[in-house]
Amino acid sequence: MLFISISVASSALLASVAAFADPISRPLQSKAVKQDDYFHTGAGARYLKRADADLVVESLRGNLTVLMGSGGNITVLSGKEGKFLVDAGISKSQEKLKTALETISAAPLKYVVNTHWHWDHTDGNAWMHAAGATIVAQKNTLKHLIETTHVNAWNWTFDPVPKGARARGQKRKDL
Repeated sequence: MLFISISVASSALLASVAAFADPISRPLQSKAVKQDDYFHTGAGARYLKRADADLVVESLRGNLTVLMGSGGNITVLSGKEGKFLVDAGISKSQEKLKTALETISAAPLKYVVNTHWHWDHTDGNAWMHAAGATIVAQKNTLKHLIETTHVNAWNWTFDPVPKGARARGQKRKDL
């Protein structure tokens, strides 16, 4: 019993001393909370950092080229009538992508096919559409681009993309 009384008294004394202690002598807690989500610690953060570096432009064969370093890889098929792209990368790389596309050929940007709705494949849609490309995708990809989509595993909610960045979805009723 005496042990409990001493423990309680000691705790009360320490608490009262701590209340009047100089705040500078106590360890400061960071007011900035580290965000643990797609764009701060996840793949999105890595894609944004990678986009600061130069793009890798690799000619595969003939008029087929792959661009690496702007989110998902972008495949470019260049023909006389224009360029056909598979995916649009991230908008942070817009100037680098424009330069790479001009280096491939002078043909205009005609079509972009989004393989799926993830940001690293579709964030460049808006500027590519403004540059003249028709954006095309399967209807489920379009659904995710026009609706708010939350991904629990990424701790992130994606807002609908602007109208100019939306793909045209398939119209077939059997899909």
